[in-house]
Amino acid sequence: MTSTFDDRESAFEAKFAHNQEKEFRAEMMALRQIAVWGVSVMQISPQEKEHRTAALQSLDMQKGAKSLILAQLADDLSGDVDEKAIKTTYDLFLRDAREKMGLIPTA
Repeated sequence: MTSTFDDRESAFEAKFAHNQEKEFRAEMMALRQIAVWGVSVMQISPQEKEHRTAALQSLDMQKGAKSLILAQLADDLSGDVDEKAIKTTYDLFLRDAREKMGLIPTA
């Protein structure tokens, strides 16, 4: 027989796991958006933009994906956009994704 405490603990653990899944999805959304944004800034052909976007987005499931993608964009955009602007843009995309996932209240 389960106690109220056990039920609450199970509910808390389920909510935590659910929120972790939502956070993961929000981070993936933001990484995909920053890849599209970064490639759109580059002065390259539409075919090359498509190829670069796919290459960046393929990194999103690797360990340390955020740092990999941001570093690659910083390298690709050096001279055009500084690292701070890339990080700031990523943070905006992440905030938007978190709002969409219901992790933070909308303003």
